[in-house]
Amino acid sequence: MITRIATAAEQQSSSSTEITNKVGNINEISHKNTEDLDEINSSADELNTVVTELKRAVSVFKI
Repeated sequence: MITRIATAAEQQSSSSTEITNKVGNINEISHKNTEDLDEINSSADELNTVVTELKRAVSVFKI
């Protein structure tokens, strides 16, 4: 019986370690996604500025 308890405790410890590692991986991925989204937002802002400038430049032409 003591052996079974010890084995179960080892398995639980191993599972806890694995879960901790997986949560750490998820955290890293989440931070990377946040960084990527920040970069996308910045690029979108820059693109919006370029579009506004192009509209202004093209508006002087009459068809």
